[in-house]
Amino acid sequence: MTTSSAVPVVDLGPGWTQVEQNVTPNHVQQVVERQSTRVTVMLERAVTGVFREAFPSGEHDLRLAVDPVPDPDGLFDLLSSFAQQFSTLDPECRRLIYAAPEGDLASIATAERAGFRYVVDVEVVTGSYSLMVVEPAWVTAVDMDLDRVPQT
Repeated sequence: MTTSSAVPVVDLGPGWTQVEQNVTPNHVQQVVERQSTRVTVMLERAVTGVFREAFPSGEHDLRLAVDPVPDPDGLFDLLSSFAQQFSTLDPECRRLIYAAPEGDLASIATAERAGFRYVVDVEVVTGSYSLMVVEPAWVTAVDMDLDRVPQT
């Protein structure tokens, strides 16, 4: 399945040096280094990847993968960069998903510190994961006028 809009490229900031980049319509894969740590970061359309059937996702939703998971400070920097930029780079994106390995409490805590919230544990062919999401304000806003149907 292909989508109508390309996956945005996120600026990872001055602390990371990009070694390699691979861009397709459905994903952007960046190999980056900081100090002596080399990490592959992939941003993909959630409806095209391994998690596509694990949870409901929209055409513009994005999933972030980091491999190998760096130290907590490095992971925090990467997740924060994506969390701060994704909705600006793709205004139609409703959520950015990060799949932390299930039971990896350090990664889950780091994702929460970067602005993500825990949603659900899922099992896919590659393993078990705790899905963490960050959503723009327009998605999480609540209309307290309960006597009116939203968007009418």
